[in-house]
Amino acid sequence: MPLIGIAQISVLGEFLFHLFSCYYRLMDIRERFLKHVNKTTRCWFWTGAINDKGYGWVSRSKKLGPPRAHRLSYELFVGRIPKGRWVLHKCDVPLCVRPNHLFIGTPKDNTQDMLRKGRAVRGEKASWSKIKEDDVRAIRASTESQRTLAKRYGMGQQSISLIKRRINWKHVV
Repeated sequence: MPLIGIAQISVLGEFLFHLFSCYYRLMDIRERFLKHVNKTTRCWFWTGAINDKGYGWVSRSKKLGPPRAHRLSYELFVGRIPKGRWVLHKCDVPLCVRPNHLFIGTPKDNTQDMLRKGRAVRGEKASWSKIKEDDVRAIRASTESQRTLAKRYGMGQQSISLIKRRINWKHVV
């Protein structure tokens, strides 16, 4: 059995030192992160800064990683986030940072999850809506030309067509 030389021990020592220093830095970041978390039986609520969309916000320094708290939680307690992927919430609570409430997905997964759970803003609840549900019913019942209806409601003729064919505003009976 060959003996390990001094140079090999030195390289191994440097590697182990680096490995342990990374581990302790990670533990330090976890401890700092958890100081801003209120753990309940249901969710872990972020108590630090909150952005304009209601998500937890952390520093953008290299040590602390991504700006949204739930993304940092995922990286600290679960693992790396693949490039181009989102971290989604099973619980639908933007301030939740509980690792087992988070999962990786695409923007399409996020939209499908939102629709499946009935969280989609649609119809007159959407801030960009030009008409109300009663207007939709009136448009569908009208015998006037689509061009006339479009002028009356301040919309394009194509939008009127999509409403009449029940492609848009499907939820209105």
